[in-house]
Amino acid sequence: MKKHALSAIALLSLFLTLAIAPAYAQDRAGAKRKTGKCVPVSGAISTNFITGDTTLGTVTGDLRGAVSATLLELLPGENEKLVGRIQHRGWVTESGDKIFLAEALIDLTPESEGVFYGIYRPITIVGGTGRFDGVTGTMTPYGVLDTTRQELVLRYRGEICAGK
Repeated sequence: MKKHALSAIALLSLFLTLAIAPAYAQDRAGAKRKTGKCVPVSGAISTNFITGDTTLGTVTGDLRGAVSATLLELLPGENEKLVGRIQHRGWVTESGDKIFLAEALIDLTPESEGVFYGIYRPITIVGGTGRFDGVTGTMTPYGVLDTTRQELVLRYRGEICAGK
């Protein structure tokens, strides 16, 4: 009898852990508001061009939701690279909170016809709404831009810190 009770408690603990884990992962970025510390964030971004210069797509990972960005200018860089000036128009998390980003630069290296490897220079996080109200931080996305298919797929890594 005692063995069955311990098994039931262990199984219940496992189910509770599995139920809590996704909520904890989503709130990692919000946790710094309680602790006053920086927390790491990471995930992926997959977007399509909806106009010639604007993308819209989904975000997975710690900041999951949706994002839109506009290419403001494309400049020649060193060694046949291009430098894009980007303004993120909206980053809305799954819970409806917004993340605000400063204007950003992405370095694009041609890999093949219409395909570029892109790495952002560190993007500054300048606040948001809800649990991102007053936050700061940086992130550095990197990935592939395919102009033929009108797709951009990136990984992001960075940290979000309590603001002010």
